[in-house]
Amino acid sequence: MKIIKHLVVLIIVLITCGYPGKASAILNDDAEGKWSLMGKWQSQATFRTEDAPDNTPVPFAAGDMTSQRNTLLLQWKHDLGRPMFDTKIEYDIKGRVFYDGSWDYGPEVMKSDSERQKYVLNNRKIVNDRDEINDEKWKAEFFQAYADLTKGPVFARIGRQVLSWGEMSTIRILDGCNPMDTSSLSVDLQERLIPLWMIRGNLAFDAVGPFTSLSVGGYYVPGKIDNTYEQKMLDGSPIMPTIGRDLETDMSDPFSMAALKQYIRMKDSDIDKDRYGIKLGMMMANGLDLNLVYYRMYSDLPVPQIDVDAIEPITVNPMMIDMHDPMGSILGTQLLNVVKTHDIVDVFGTSFNYYISAIDTVLRVEGAYYNDMPKMPPGYLSDVVDALSSKATVIGINQTIQDLINIFPLGRMGAKVLPFTSGEIPTYDVAKYGFGLDKWIKVPKISPADILVTFEYVGSTTLNYKSHQLVQPWYCPWDDNQDGHWDPVWEPRQSSTFILIFRTNYFNGNLVPQMVTMFEVEPQALVLYPSARYSWKKFDFDASLFFTVGKGYQGTLGMLQHRDELSFSITYNF
Repeated sequence: MKIIKHLVVLIIVLITCGYPGKASAILNDDAEGKWSLMGKWQSQATFRTEDAPDNTPVPFAAGDMTSQRNTLLLQWKHDLGRPMFDTKIEYDIKGRVFYDGSWDYGPEVMKSDSERQKYVLNNRKIVNDRDEINDEKWKAEFFQAYADLTKGPVFARIGRQVLSWGEMSTIRILDGCNPMDTSSLSVDLQERLIPLWMIRGNLAFDAVGPFTSLSVGGYYVPGKIDNTYEQKMLDGSPIMPTIGRDLETDMSDPFSMAALKQYIRMKDSDIDKDRYGIKLGMMMANGLDLNLVYYRMYSDLPVPQIDVDAIEPITVNPMMIDMHDPMGSILGTQLLNVVKTHDIVDVFGTSFNYYISAIDTVLRVEGAYYNDMPKMPPGYLSDVVDALSSKATVIGINQTIQDLINIFPLGRMGAKVLPFTSGEIPTYDVAKYGFGLDKWIKVPKISPADILVTFEYVGSTTLNYKSHQLVQPWYCPWDDNQDGHWDPVWEPRQSSTFILIFRTNYFNGNLVPQMVTMFEVEPQALVLYPSARYSWKKFDFDASLFFTVGKGYQGTLGMLQHRDELSFSITYNF
């Protein structure tokens, strides 16, 4: 089964490894500085540094190139001045073209359909998705396009844009206005958040009562125009976590999970509900910057759910059921549609930052309450039977599908937890919280420049949690209880992650090394991400190593066991 994109935490770690960009221009208005055309070209390649562990969905070997992304960005900015009603008008258009060549000239498990077909997680009978790969491996588009209007205390931005709320620099808590591109680890910092067509406004005043400044902002995304919720991850992508793959021996068992997957087709859900939000910002005289936030978003993680209505009427002849392929005998030529279902989530939160002069440190705090977050309950084969029973007619004997199951027992498969559900999707309230500290320090004989140290803690708690009632849509690749099947991964009640980031520079700021460390407390998982950038004229040269080690497969970092990769990139700013 195709894995849902649960690598959000990892992806946001990569966001922290962005560096300040350079500003230059291909063309500009030298006389008045009213317009400019800027550009950036980047080529990036990522390689595995060791063989993937056994049972990894896609068995990459040491030295395999897992991505080779080439990106061209062009940005046109134009200040129109005040052409009407004394309103300042500016517009910004950013075009993007990218191509990931690893799907064409990478390892066999990416470029060869016949080889990749052995390892994909979805239905192997319909795995020929080269057209989908061709659609997703490259794109040419207007990435952002918006107009800014400013008059006095009023600001409005209309068009395709990104809006960031929140204080955390790593894992998102309040910053959920825009979905994230989790299709590849090589997506650049500037492209990570997916722009949406929205109307955004802000009203700001200075010196209001006890506040040095007061502002009210909001945004609106019409669902009929833009219902984007995430970037698609291709089946068989190298970004998939270490969660087990189906072997031919597994598929030979008619009552195994692997056999059942042969009759499943994954689809994305349709959702077109509006999204919107409002934020109240208050700046105190003592330097405290406080924000109160409410917004409506689409759920980040979809819940796989059988579409019962899509099942066509079935006629079952008990005498014709093949015990080597019972599901195929019942379904005939049709497949079960499993929809990756999204729904709206209301988020209430607050954030503040404050400069503590006594220790020369910036404190950042953030908290959010997610109301009615859809989560996946454990599914069982009996759910599939119930879904089929309303659509099936049994001929020859006066019995139902359930009666046939009693005649042909499911064995251990009947008690197995499935990574999808056919019933109602439950919702849970989730609290997310975190704080961060930023401080420049001097370390003699280590760096001639100050070192920026960032420490963050981010946690989450499912408030109405019940043990063994929420399951992640993947399986542990090891059979811990020795029952012949991989074990389900239950979602924990609480998660806690600590992040530590060091950054400094050498050679007049041209060399910028950085180290990101993340530690997930339970189950334990560690990520180390050293990187360095060297700038020369208009070129930037980057190198980074991503290293993980973990215990268990719960949490988010824990599922990324043994993902060790080395990346190189060249960027030209013009």
